[in-house]
Amino acid sequence: MGKKMTRSKASISSLSDFTDKNILVNEELCTYGDLEIQSLFENESFPEGTEIRPYDSKVKSDFVSSTWVAFPDYPFSLGLKYPFTGLIAEFFEVTKISYIQAMPVIWRILYWVDLLNEKNEMKIGVNELASVYDLQTHGSSRFLFKLKSGKNRLVLKSKQNDGPWKERFFFVKRKSIPNGEGLPAEWIRKAPKFENLAPATAHTEEAVQKFLDLPEFERTFKSECHSTQESSSNMQTSTGSKTTRSVAKFNFADLHDVISGTSAIVKKEKGAPSIPKVPAPTPSKSTGSGKKRKALEILDLTLDDSNPAEVMNKLAVMVDTATAQISKFVEGERLKFEKASLAREKSFKEHERALRQTIQELTGKVAKLEEESLRWRSEKQELMDQHAADLDDLAIDSKTSAAVSVLQAQIALAKEDPATWDVKGWKDAVLRLTGVHPDQENGEEEPGKEDPAKEDGATSKEV
Repeated sequence: MGKKMTRSKASISSLSDFTDKNILVNEELCTYGDLEIQSLFENESFPEGTEIRPYDSKVKSDFVSSTWVAFPDYPFSLGLKYPFTGLIAEFFEVTKISYIQAMPVIWRILYWVDLLNEKNEMKIGVNELASVYDLQTHGSSRFLFKLKSGKNRLVLKSKQNDGPWKERFFFVKRKSIPNGEGLPAEWIRKAPKFENLAPATAHTEEAVQKFLDLPEFERTFKSECHSTQESSSNMQTSTGSKTTRSVAKFNFADLHDVISGTSAIVKKEKGAPSIPKVPAPTPSKSTGSGKKRKALEILDLTLDDSNPAEVMNKLAVMVDTATAQISKFVEGERLKFEKASLAREKSFKEHERALRQTIQELTGKVAKLEEESLRWRSEKQELMDQHAADLDDLAIDSKTSAAVSVLQAQIALAKEDPATWDVKGWKDAVLRLTGVHPDQENGEEEPGKEDPAKEDGATSKEV
């Protein structure tokens, strides 16, 4: 008989005990029905006296209450039982996040690491988890583990398609379970900094490396291998004259022990096999002679009290003959094995030669690609340098052109009152920037220079 748990007698139509926080973007109404709740009773997923609220399609997982606390179905589908222990209990105690906010990937990693901790006497705690994973907010204030850059996964194949897990939840009365009133009543809206909550210690790196040294098949999550908390029944039932036994369930540790040979396998002792009686050979009526007659005489093992020495001689000859035949058979098998081994060795050598040739070809291709890559990078750098120089020249030309335009505009405006402005300085600046004096551009004489024709007393007129 299982431990007794009870259903709540509260009316499912009354939601006065709950506050809707409206955290969820999409309404995730409960689909965890009475049959699933009944399975919790049958599997003894909670301690005796636990009170579970009946199925109610109106409740949502982000409802908060000081009377009730939400549980996801997923950890119990793995075979876990409440109260949680080991690494699982430590994680939720440190992070203070609600069970309902943890996505299935968190439960899978916690469950599998905790299982291997117990099996292999490992010491992976929240400090080691925080050195490998970050806590990340996903969707409507739910959390998952994100692998840190450069780190190796503790649990392989922990990412799976979980189906409609968000709607599979139920509420338990806080007062009816251990530490129920101490469980979070509010949702944490943003993932805390995991490594700040559980900083690395002097032994963290060593513990993580020891865990990673486990065989990959051990670190690979398998949903069909439940912990020892999984409810199982090995009862024998009889119907009439037939007897049916349920298939024995075993956990991951048992399977590994059997494979490694560290577990004693005890089978039901069977009765001693009966030795078939060999009928005495019938004396041959043949009157043949030679080898045929001698063979028949060897097989004639009828004991003769009058001549036991003859019987012993026949037995000795028979043993010698059998030994010779066995030796011949063994030698033939040895020759076959050697021939097959030589063939395999030849095949291996050919395969090795082909692999070495392939590696050599690939090495050559890699070297060629690296050479091409260096050339492309060099050409790219030259183009980038040329482009930068062109941009610098364009910027200088633009600045010069703009400065000349400003100076020419100032010179044009200062013609009405040249004494007030530094016209000469502006013109000198234009000459310095362009190499052409502004007066030459306008057909005027440059100051300080006279027309040679005027020096000769002649006028400069065109004929």
